[in-house]
Amino acid sequence: ANLTNALMNGAQLQGASLVGALLTGATLEGANLEGADLSRAKMTGTNLVNVNLAKANLRSTNLSWSALRGANLRGATLYRTKLSWSNLSGADLTDAVMINARLDYANLRRTDVQGTVLPDGFTLRS
Repeated sequence: ANLTNALMNGAQLQGASLVGALLTGATLEGANLEGADLSRAKMTGTNLVNVNLAKANLRSTNLSWSALRGANLRGATLYRTKLSWSNLSGADLTDAVMINARLDYANLRRTDVQGTVLPDGFTLRS
């Protein structure tokens, strides 16, 4: 699906299959994507502020340069997910799996990482 620059604020997409979708520059502020499959999606520069991505599959998804402030990513799969230059301040990553995720220059201030499996060698500094 090509949803480049789509405006989908508050969309109810629980359990949706968006495998490989093109969502570059899309706005999904406040959307509910709980349990959705967004694996291999291209989501650079996407607005995901206050989005519910709990238990979502974000495996090999490119979320670089995206806004995920206050997002719920509890239990999400972020294996090989690209989050470079993204803003995850205030996000909830409790119990998320982030093996081999790219977090170069990502903003993780006030992010809850309790129980999160972080990439090898990755440490958070206060």
